Amino acid sequence: MVSHLGAEPGRERISDAVAFDDLGSTKEKGEIRFEQLPSDHPVYVMFTSGTTGKPKCMVQGAAGVLVNQLKEIISMLT
Repeated sequence: MVSHLGAEPGRERISDAVAFDDLGSTKEKGEIRFEQLPSDHPVYVMFTSGTTGKPKCMVQGAAGVLVNQLKEIISMLT
């Protein structure tokens, strides 16, 4: 978990969550391992600012992140 607001994001409410700063540190036990996940697995969960109404949740899946990254790379090369 990463918080851009500076406050602890409340990882006790999400099972098996790890703070980014603790990832790979010697404080946490266990090993880092790769796991194959489905293409619609959430990568980013973002919220709109709510300037035109209530804030809305946006979830970006793994396949969407890769496709978007590919589009950006292609546009930089052309």
